[in-house]
Amino acid sequence: MTPKEKARELTNRLSYYVSVEKDLNDPRSYQQVMTENVKQCALIAVNEIIKNTSSYTTLKELSNWYSIIGYWEEVKKEIEKL
Repeated sequence: MTPKEKARELTNRLSYYVSVEKDLNDPRSYQQVMTENVKQCALIAVNEIIKNTSSYTTLKELSNWYSIIGYWEEVKKEIEKL
């Protein structure tokens, strides 16, 4: 799965679990607020994956580690673009 596809999958899955209470003084639409909240949740999840992947790597796994971290960093960029 490409980073773009993974970003969309994560945000789509999380959108079912994120609720929004719209502030009447906020000029953004409900959908804009919802999208931003879902993106933040997805970024939290991806950051946790990166953090946990980083802490359990041995030197033997270093080349694989770079590709895993690189993939999740790309997913983060794609989430931010949404």
